[in-house]
Amino acid sequence: MQTKKTQSSRLVQVVLLLLPGSIVFCVDQIAKYFVRENIKIGDSIGSEYVNVSHYQNSGIAFGIPVPQFILYSLIGVVTALLLYYYREKLNNPFYAVIVSCIAGGALSNIVDRVTLGYVTDYLGVLIWPVFNIADVAIVCGVLLLGAKEFFWQKSV
Repeated sequence: MQTKKTQSSRLVQVVLLLLPGSIVFCVDQIAKYFVRENIKIGDSIGSEYVNVSHYQNSGIAFGIPVPQFILYSLIGVVTALLLYYYREKLNNPFYAVIVSCIAGGALSNIVDRVTLGYVTDYLGVLIWPVFNIADVAIVCGVLLLGAKEFFWQKSV
């Protein structure tokens, strides 16, 4: 039988695994819906430095074209490898939150691809290609995991 402390610890772990990714997913989907409903494709609101735009990305990063079946296969394999590799480390709050954010971002973009056939991108910054919150969560998460693995082995 589990003690209250064990149950509480398990609850915190589940929350850390589900909440960050759920927030990323919901905020990104709401932002995409707002953009699709209010901004014409190709239009932008804001300055030349920072803006909200409406683009349909049917490719992968930076709009590079890839056949859908290859893209879905690649997403599935990468996700499975990520979860397999970090399965033992998910008790650590750092890993739980980061993997959750990556998964939430990936799921948001997958939902777009499956339901719309493309990903809605909407954030423009300087000369960087237009992206979305899901992309930020994925890229920042992967960078943090890489930094942790290669530079912060004993800390965090």
